[in-house]
This record gives sequence, C-alpha cells and structure tokens, in this order.
Amino acid sequence: MSNFYYLYCLKDKHLAKFSLKGMDKKRVYTLSYKNIEAVLTEVNSKEFESQKVKAKLEKDLKWTEEKVRNHQAVIEEAMKTSTVIPLKFLTLYKTEEKVKKVLEEKYNEFRELLDKLRGKEEWGLKVYVVDKEKLAEAIKKGDEELIKMGKEITEKPEGVKYFFEKQIEEKVKEKLDEQLDGYIKEVFDILAPFSVEKPVINKVLPVELTGKNKETTLREMILNISYLISKEKVGEFQKTVERIHHNIYFPKGLWLEYSGPWPPYNFAQTKFQGSAERSKQVLQVLMEKGFYLYCIRPQTAKPIEVVKTISGEGKVYIISYNDIEAVVSEVDLNEFGSEEIQKKAEEDLNWIKEKAQIHEYVIEQVMRVGPNLISVIPMKFGTIFKTEESLKECLRKNYQQFKDSLEKLKGKQEWGVKIYLKENIFRKTIEDKNEAVLAKKKEIESLPKGMAFFTQKQIGEIVNQEKDKELDRITEEIYESLGQLAFSKNKSKLLEKDFTGMLEEMLLNAFYLIEESKLASFQKKVGELKEKYNSLGFKVEVSGPWPSYHFA
Repeated sequence: MSNFYYLYCLKDKHLAKFSLKGMDKKRVYTLSYKNIEAVLTEVNSKEFESQKVKAKLEKDLKWTEEKVRNHQAVIEEAMKTSTVIPLKFLTLYKTEEKVKKVLEEKYNEFRELLDKLRGKEEWGLKVYVVDKEKLAEAIKKGDEELIKMGKEITEKPEGVKYFFEKQIEEKVKEKLDEQLDGYIKEVFDILAPFSVEKPVINKVLPVELTGKNKETTLREMILNISYLISKEKVGEFQKTVERIHHNIYFPKGLWLEYSGPWPPYNFAQTKFQGSAERSKQVLQVLMEKGFYLYCIRPQTAKPIEVVKTISGEGKVYIISYNDIEAVVSEVDLNEFGSEEIQKKAEEDLNWIKEKAQIHEYVIEQVMRVGPNLISVIPMKFGTIFKTEESLKECLRKNYQQFKDSLEKLKGKQEWGVKIYLKENIFRKTIEDKNEAVLAKKKEIESLPKGMAFFTQKQIGEIVNQEKDKELDRITEEIYESLGQLAFSKNKSKLLEKDFTGMLEEMLLNAFYLIEESKLASFQKKVGELKEKYNSLGFKVEVSGPWPSYHFA
C-alpha cells in the first residue's frame, strides 16, 4: 500500500508531542531541519487521490467538514506550544524526502517567517448590514433629492411612472452604497493601527455561507478583514471593536463581529502554502467555535467526567484564573450563536429542552467530588464566549465577586420545595370544618325556605373567601417554618400545569440554601409538614441538592 504525507503546518522545533490523532485517526509526528519542523501524518494514498478528493469536496459535506476540523485541530494543538506557519487544507507530498528537501531549500524563508509571526495572532473582523432594506428606506425618506423625485412622480402620466420609479431605486442604491463605503473606510481606519502587518481584505462570503439569513432580515456581509496583532494588544482590539459596535455602528444598522485567534493563514504565504483563500473560507464557515460556560468552581484536583456535552461530543475542560475555575466545552457558533438559540427557543422546544437537561447534567457532575458536594456558581443556559481570552478577561474582572459567592455557598446546598393543591379535598374541608362557613350554615337553617337560593350563594362566596385565606396562611406557614432552618430562602415564579405535568395547581415554588449541618433537620421538618397537611389536600414535594441558581 502506497502512502502520502499530509502536512498541517510548520513550526519552531519543540519537544512537545501530539496527543491528538491526525487524518484518518493516524499518528501526528514531525520532520525536523535545524530548528524548524513540519507537522504531518502518513495517510493512505487511495483515500487522498486527487480525483477522489475532488468528488468528496463537491458532494460530501460531512467528509469535508470532518477533515477540515481535523486539520484545524492539529494546527491549534501545535499553536499551544509554538509559533506556526499554517498550511492550506489538503497539502500532500508523496514522500518524506520531498518534505525534507523543501524544508532544507526554503529554510531561510521559513525561519524569517516564523520569527515575524512570533508573539502575534491573526484576528478576523466581519461587518454585516443588519437590514439593508430598512437602511434604504431611511435614505429614501430622509434625502431631499429623493423626496423631490418622489413628489414629481405623482405628476407624471401612468405610462411613464415606472421608469421614474426605477430611477429612484437606482439613486437609492447608489446613495446606500456610498454610505456603506464610508462606514467601511471608517472601521478600517480605526482598527488598522492594531495590525503589525497591512490588514488583509478577504473575499466577502455570500449569505448562504455566513449563516446570517433570517426569514425577514438578511445580514449581508460587507467587509471581511484579517489583522495580525501582537498578543499584548488583543484585549484592546476586542474592547475597541465592542465599543464602536455598540456606540457607533449598531445604531447605524451595522453588526461588527471579531473572531480568533486564527492560525495566521493570511500572513504566512510560503512555497507549501499557495493560495489559502479556499482553505481559510472553509475554516471560517465550519470552525466558528465558541466556549460554552457551565459554571464557576473553586480550584480542585478532581477531573470532570461526563458522557456528553452541550454539543453532544467533545469534552469538558477547565480554564483557570488564580484559585477559581471555569468549566467549559467548545461549541460551534453556527449552532449556538445567540440568534440561533433564540430561533430554536421559538421554533424547536425539544432542542431547547434537550440542551437544558445536558447543561444541568454537566453542572451536577461538576458538583460531585467523590461522596461529597462542592459549591459551584451555575451559569444560566446559553452562556457563551467567542474566545478563550474574553472568558479569561471575565474571570479577571469578576474574580472577587465569584470568590465572595463561592465563599457564601461553601458548605451549603440548594433545595427546592413545591406545594400542589388537590382542590376538591381542600374545598370539602373548608365546607365541613371552617368556623365561618359553619356559622353561616347555622344561620341559614333559621331562615324561610324561600331565602335558601340566595343564602346558598352567600355560602359559596364565604367558602371561596375562607379557602383563599386559609391557602395563603398555610402556604406562608410552610414557607416560613422551613425558612427558619435555612441560611437563605427565595420564592420563585409559580409554574403552570402545562409545564409541571401535574393535575394539581401549584401554590408554592420555593428554594432554600441549607447549611449541610442543618440538612437532616430541614428534611425532617419537610416530612412533618407533609404529614400535617396531606389530609387537607396539600402535596408537598422536596428536591435537591440543586446547583445554587437562586443564591449565586
């Protein structure tokens, strides 16, 4: 069997070994020349024969996506320990000798390029028009020349109105393009100083590749640009993009979005590399990854073992800052972007339910350290960071707040108590035993029979009044008596029957933060309340321990 050699990148020589598998789950290894090395995998030549690969690229998106992700993952692994020169997707050589020969012949070029890239990262910026039609309409209504042209149309004969309307449309398009060109130039001028090399303007991706189309609104990309930024300037670059997005361009109808760090495709053209445009485009469409945050926990040596993550695959891992840890997994932003989650919430509740259950499952696994529970700060469903750097910045900025919350939660557990009512049983109890109702019945017995209809109606009203009064009293008594054993307590929104799946109406949805030393007393008290009020139609349910959503 003949083999090819699949190249991922060139990098500084480093002792680190690759834990990842490469293409077709084969070993990733390096070939060295002096102080640089090529990262490669030996693959089956039949699998990567040119005609077969061409057919796969045209017809088998799943195959293409798998290979691109594998290509990208190996490069990202190399980036953790070295400066890299990324090679385009599907860079293949027939022999190791040819790879070594290129390393030797082009050593000076590769060495110079690696030195240039050291301490720098490639970051991308995309600018979209949020709603082009809305912007066009605003121009049409606010431009004096167009307003005048619109008035003149009303005076034209029907037969020629169409041609004047087309003239207005062309004029609107011309003015809108001028406006957008002005915005693009402004953005370029503001951000260009961050790049140590001339920013590279990439091909604008069509709507079907950006994932930005909506039923009524198209986010049309108007700028796709790459910057090579010194690592110490990345934070300032991100803040600047966020500031001008929120303060300047979003109010004008634009959406600015940065991504990275990317392997420096646009600033690392080599003999190996050729044109990186197609490879970069595929990677940007398929690999817009983010970091899904489940919870914050104190630093602990226990590894996290889960059978699935929010994306259905991959692993959960830790990003640390001082003595706290963020528990995360990687997600594809094409599926987990804020707009995509919002759309799912509106159209696919089963998807939301499944992902919310996984979110909860991972947090509960994180809480368990052997037989014990540790305190965590659970994040709400759908908390996602676009970059690891932005997540670390969040940990840094909010460190003291996280520390204080973890300290407050230490040695405590959140438990929930729900009360449901069997209406018919409780109403019968009120009718038969309530003093106000019994007094009214006694009064009725002494009245003429002709008054019975009206007095029965009065009894019904009194029953309703006494029922509501007793419900409030008993519910509050249960809530407060359990609260005496809690460090803190919290009433939450009552849930409808459709949500709970219960036949009975919910009266109380309470949460308690219980010190572990008082947990047995709390559970005993719940048992006593169940026994006391069960015969009256009250159904008391306790559940826990839960992640401390209501106290963190």
